[in-house]
Amino acid sequence: MTIHGRNSSALLRNPTFIVSIIIAELITLAISIGPLLGAPWWKGFRAYFSHDQLSYAAIATNVSQGNFATVEPLTETGVSHYPSLWYCVIGSVSWLTHIPVWIVWTVLGIAILSAAVLTVGTVAARVSGKAWVAVLPALALLTGTASYYTVNNWYTPLDSHAVIWAPYASLFTLNGEVAGISIAVIAMALLVDALFKQENTESHRTPKIEIWVSALLIGLLANVQTYTFFSITLVIAIFVAARDLTKHPSRARMYLTIVLGFVVLWFGKSISQIFGPLPLLASLFLSMAPVLIPAALRAKRLAIPALLITALAASPEVVRTAIGVVTKDPFLTYREASSTNLGILEIGTLVATTTWVLLFVVTGLGLWRGRQAALSSLVIALALGFIIMPANDIWGFNQEPYRSWIQFATLSALLLSIPLAWGISRFTSFSTEHKVVFAITGVLAITSWGLGLQDFKGFWDYAKAQGIHVLSDSQAQAIQAITTGTQGLVLGSQCMDPQIFKLIAKKPVPYYNLGLAWPANKKNIDTFRDPYGRQPDNPLTLKLANVKWVVTDSSCVTDWNFPTDQRVVRAKQAIYQAQADLETLTLWNVNVK
Repeated sequence: MTIHGRNSSALLRNPTFIVSIIIAELITLAISIGPLLGAPWWKGFRAYFSHDQLSYAAIATNVSQGNFATVEPLTETGVSHYPSLWYCVIGSVSWLTHIPVWIVWTVLGIAILSAAVLTVGTVAARVSGKAWVAVLPALALLTGTASYYTVNNWYTPLDSHAVIWAPYASLFTLNGEVAGISIAVIAMALLVDALFKQENTESHRTPKIEIWVSALLIGLLANVQTYTFFSITLVIAIFVAARDLTKHPSRARMYLTIVLGFVVLWFGKSISQIFGPLPLLASLFLSMAPVLIPAALRAKRLAIPALLITALAASPEVVRTAIGVVTKDPFLTYREASSTNLGILEIGTLVATTTWVLLFVVTGLGLWRGRQAALSSLVIALALGFIIMPANDIWGFNQEPYRSWIQFATLSALLLSIPLAWGISRFTSFSTEHKVVFAITGVLAITSWGLGLQDFKGFWDYAKAQGIHVLSDSQAQAIQAITTGTQGLVLGSQCMDPQIFKLIAKKPVPYYNLGLAWPANKKNIDTFRDPYGRQPDNPLTLKLANVKWVVTDSSCVTDWNFPTDQRVVRAKQAIYQAQADLETLTLWNVNVK
């Protein structure tokens, strides 16, 4: 295939391309692990906003011990509807290699994020014929939110616990959401690449393998991260609709789709109140049916297999969640109704979005009159998705809209690199006026991007200061030794985060993450989610919560203190080195009749 007069395979062997990819991957490493390079990251779990991450790591920890059940991960009871495929992959690798979960977490996270940057960079170089543009997606990930200039911080706090921060602030966690965004980006890049080839080769044949691989990745994404799955499927639906209308214009279908979309968004809150948020989202997809159905029938030999592949790959999580919704699972009911005061409509968000607005504008100018249906449709899909999903509290879906903003900021930063690269490649063919407008907008975008780098410095300093939770020191070894052979729930020392205790002991603990999954004995386990207001050292409380064992630590002056009536008895002890002193761990057996 020839692109802009140059063979694409030769382009990928170009030294400039190789250097650009190396620079891009170094930037990716700086984002994903750079702040921890001075710390022994291989000895524990990163402490950066770690509460939810420790819960996810508990899933991987269970799998690393051979427990593949879809249960609440900390107590290992009840049912979890959380899409856990990525954490199962991490746990499985740990199980097979005996490498600690936190190391596998870091290595696989960096690998999949690097793959996304590599894929987008390669596609950008191929469509543009410019080797150096492979560095664009990595540079785009450094786009900041100008928070340093508005709130004197590296992120912008909103209402409740909502925040607006740059892509790197989320990517640093290397969690399932990062894996999900990476998978979504790879899938979308492959889809765009395939359709670009079809539009720009004489044969006009569409590469089926790329599209079917893309369909498989999107389906698997449903089992990895729910919000990312919603976001990218909306982008793909708009993308397909926009491209079909470009290739096969129809005012009737276009106007009908626009009207139906506005109706769904206008009456969204009423629809959500009657049927729920998921049917509302489905209605938004159905509003595009006047375009999507003809488009699918027109390319049925390609579209139907792709839809079947996606549906089959997504079915494990979709079916489980559907059953949970139908049976009124209490956790799912809680999750649907728990997203309040998490909207983004504040002045700070407008400022934070400035660079992305300029990026969309300059990309659009680069595509102006370029007659590239796939690239133009990608920009339209990302732009509409960026408007619709982060404002989902306004039209009724109301599922953590601030997270949608962060996701679309990341998706747009990466994927807009492809059409931007193509626009840059045709700069010399622009008219004088076009060149001037494109150049001015480009300079403004670069200036805004450069100013935002101050946020990256703040993020780096914060992540470095947080460091890691050490999970492999002498105390951890003593915990593992003293809990070996125990069966049932084990309550750790009051001075240790129960989630960290879980990762060290690899035993079920009487604790859970309210927003992730609920245990079977939720009411009595709640005692240990608020230890300072309840009585976790009451033997009867322990029995009601099905706690079989308790670990106390002599270094913890406020540790559990049990009555001496033999309802809680000492089982064994272990000594560990704590700085200059020796400390003692005691394992207690709960023996309440």
